[in-house]
Amino acid sequence: MTVTGDITAYIESFDSEPGYLDWAAFGPLSPVVRSEVHADAELLGTGRRSSVDLVNEHVDQSRTHAASVLGVPAEQIVIQPSTSHGLQQAIYGLSGTLLLSRAEYPALTIAAARAEAALGTLRAAWLEPEHGFMTPDAVRDALTDEVTAVAVSLVDFRTGYRADLGALRDVIGDRLLIVDAIQGLGVVDADYGVADVVCANGYKWLRAGRGTGVASYSQRAVDRLAPCSPATPELPTGCPWMRCPSHRRMLGRSSSRRPIRSLRRAWEVPSTRSTMSVWPRSPRPSRRGRPA
Repeated sequence: MTVTGDITAYIESFDSEPGYLDWAAFGPLSPVVRSEVHADAELLGTGRRSSVDLVNEHVDQSRTHAASVLGVPAEQIVIQPSTSHGLQQAIYGLSGTLLLSRAEYPALTIAAARAEAALGTLRAAWLEPEHGFMTPDAVRDALTDEVTAVAVSLVDFRTGYRADLGALRDVIGDRLLIVDAIQGLGVVDADYGVADVVCANGYKWLRAGRGTGVASYSQRAVDRLAPCSPATPELPTGCPWMRCPSHRRMLGRSSSRRPIRSLRRAWEVPSTRSTMSVWPRSPRPSRRGRPA
């Protein structure tokens, strides 16, 4: 991750109360985010199709920003409401055995447990490493031929331990590497490109507010994960929705296929002109671990 731009202007943008240190739980919104959110709200308040479309088009800009931070192509980026949305898509789409620590934040452990119980295509292999640290050695000792994916947190929410993604990739080989990066995105210089799935949120270190989730899926992840949400580019062939005559006629009248795009956007968060916008979300348990 390369720092560019005017560092002085960046420092001056921190206009919250002096002494605020709880960035690992919540980052006070930056001035530019607040300004852009208000601007988008005014556009959405007009009811004009052109204004609504302008806000919707900010999705692509937010994907570009996220891709620059993660160091991956923008085509791999999906904007989502939360970190958990991205992790659930990855874990529920897995088959085989997922290796993860019992000490991980519930966004990982609950998703793994529920996917295992509900689908029958995934088995969770629970690791209990010393101090809860998912070190390369601990993962190497726990690997078996049945393990198809490994899930870790970039930064441990309890201790601040930072996972070595590059070393983990060397250890697990061709298996999928799934990373919950919410505690580190924007503050930790990590090799995100070695991971197959990276999920995070902008409401901490990026100061973008809640509802600014982002996920990156490598081509290997796309090839191996079964889609399990309606956020797909096209509806699958034979979908009951497509059998309705009125819907077929509607699609025939519109070369833009707006109904399908609208379905996809229901799972996407419009971005602002400079970062990602904010949709109010329900509070979730605080995750206060700071990077080591």
